[in-house]
Amino acid sequence: MAFGIDKKELENWKRRALAGEIAIITHYWLDERFPDCDSVTKVACADKKKLIQWGEQYGLKARWIHERGSLSHFDLFGHIQERVLLTERLEEQWHRFKSDESIGEGKTMQQEEIIDALEVQATIDPGQEYRNRKAFIKTYVQHARAYGFVLGLSGGQDSTLLGKMAQEAVEELREEGNASFQFIALRLPYGEQHDEDDAQKAIAFIQPDRVETVDIQPAVDVAEQSFARAFERELADFHKGNTKARERMKVQYDVAATYGLLVIGTDHAAEAITGYFTKHGDGACDIVPLYGLNKRQGEEILRQLQAPSSIYTKTPTADLEDDRPGLSDEEALGLTYDEIDDFLEGKNVSSDVETKLINYYRATEHKRRTPVSPNDNWWKTV
Repeated sequence: MAFGIDKKELENWKRRALAGEIAIITHYWLDERFPDCDSVTKVACADKKKLIQWGEQYGLKARWIHERGSLSHFDLFGHIQERVLLTERLEEQWHRFKSDESIGEGKTMQQEEIIDALEVQATIDPGQEYRNRKAFIKTYVQHARAYGFVLGLSGGQDSTLLGKMAQEAVEELREEGNASFQFIALRLPYGEQHDEDDAQKAIAFIQPDRVETVDIQPAVDVAEQSFARAFERELADFHKGNTKARERMKVQYDVAATYGLLVIGTDHAAEAITGYFTKHGDGACDIVPLYGLNKRQGEEILRQLQAPSSIYTKTPTADLEDDRPGLSDEEALGLTYDEIDDFLEGKNVSSDVETKLINYYRATEHKRRTPVSPNDNWWKTV
């Protein structure tokens, strides 16, 4: 049920939309399917392509468009409704129709928005999901006219899963008639790594075409010393950790450029939501086959592949800080992966967990975007 606007306002909105403008109107709205919402913002345009392009700046997907006669439109609720109205300078509509309790506090709608943005499914078929993603990387590497993949292998869950996928993909491509495809796995320790045994177990499971080790410590230490000489201060240990991640990615791109390979990235939904990766470090890559999976779903796939249990039960750690070697992801984040995965699967979590995750997501939006330009508006609302 819609109410709160008069006939003239509605007709003006339709007229503008039919003329090819992006027309926005808000009204009170009650629907038993959405008990927490009492208003909706409709964004319409007769030019569907123009509407799709407009929606992209807010992360709205074309499949969310409703078709009604000659008018295509988005229905916006909750946090995204607030973002759009304030960004489009339609504060009057926001204040006129917002509920007494700020929608910014409506974390349920924010949870749904994040799940949609990261394209997470509540459940998966592990075997089919693995086959689909392997087929995707096989198709893309041929489209890119590359000759395989390179990946930094840590011995953790994510790189082990991707390494297995990449190795099987190039083997299948070779069987299909192109002998030039290969997978190169890189060990990229900073001196001696405390988890080298785990990495060797992963290598034995994956059986990569080629395994090479490049010690990043000399390069990182020189960069640290150069910084200290130039700025007359020490590089903080946390920032040195990011330098390690970026040096590892630089080596991978050196190998990729030399052999005509694609760099595979380990990013998945449980890392993306928190921004728990280094910008232009492990966040830099050519292809992200695990996109949309959460941590426990990656574990389900490794179980299906009969990987050693020590790999997927290992405590996840970025292991970047000298002062805190082996610091677990969960300790660094103040959240467990089970809590993160529950949120991503749409389950009820504590208000503390929900608030932390929403705050992480908003604060790290810049890490999931390309560099900001004068035409971007997303940064105004985070």
